[in-house]
Amino acid sequence: MKKQTLTVATLAIATFGWISVAAAQGPGGPPMRHGGGPGGPGFGPGGPGGPPIDMIAERLGLSDEQKAQWKAIHETARTTGEPLMKAAGAAKEAFDKALEADNADPATIGQAAIAMKNARTQLEAHHKATMDAARAILTPEQAAKFDEMQKKMGPQGMRKRRGPGELK
Repeated sequence: MKKQTLTVATLAIATFGWISVAAAQGPGGPPMRHGGGPGGPGFGPGGPGGPPIDMIAERLGLSDEQKAQWKAIHETARTTGEPLMKAAGAAKEAFDKALEADNADPATIGQAAIAMKNARTQLEAHHKATMDAARAILTPEQAAKFDEMQKKMGPQGMRKRRGPGELK
């Protein structure tokens, strides 16, 4: 029994560390922010979490129609992603509360860790769906450039900030 409790507590702490980093960064990158930024508020490219639409448009050679579609996709993602972000935040708060309780119950901590993981999984699925929708509006040549840009930016894809000249 003691070994099982220790295992659950260890799993919960490891999950907490992993999800804390993820929650601080949001799905695959910096946190979703409300407010201004180079490309406007938001989620993904076009907001503080990613390159502004003008830079994406230039790098990929987007037409005016594609720019409008890109903006619409990410605006929708921002709207539909907000409840997911709030749920992830609430799950993290519940985990923190369970972990910091005077008589912390390993089962409660484990359940809270699983809830955080599930919230993160939903955010990741949302982000993937957004990127898939954005990729779908691209020509094959643009899609290849888009894929290359994501590879160069690492596992966090388009949302990871880079220094000047590293997006090429």
